[in-house]
Amino acid sequence: MGLYTFITEYQGGTTVDQVLSKDLKGAQEKWVRSLQRVAWLDKNEKDYISSDGYDDPVQIDGVHNVWYFNLIPIDDLMCINIILTKGEKIPFPVVEELPIFTIKIDEDD
Repeated sequence: MGLYTFITEYQGGTTVDQVLSKDLKGAQEKWVRSLQRVAWLDKNEKDYISSDGYDDPVQIDGVHNVWYFNLIPIDDLMCINIILTKGEKIPFPVVEELPIFTIKIDEDD
């Protein structure tokens, strides 16, 4: 199991989410499914994303366990970086379906 951190920039805001998964593809799928619960995307954007409107992540050259992919829900570019945190100790109980934690940081604050 790995802890995958998703750092997302979209429409002037940044969100940070974490997903526990056996592999990168599984983490991406869980993260994409979690977008159905967020308030900062409208129904059209959620419908587009959930209809497999995304590509596989691409490893970033020169660093380990860091990937990038993007989405273009409707008109705006959503940039997503994924970081795999490996380690023996994870500071919370390991469960198969870890809740998704989201922090939204607006540039206007």
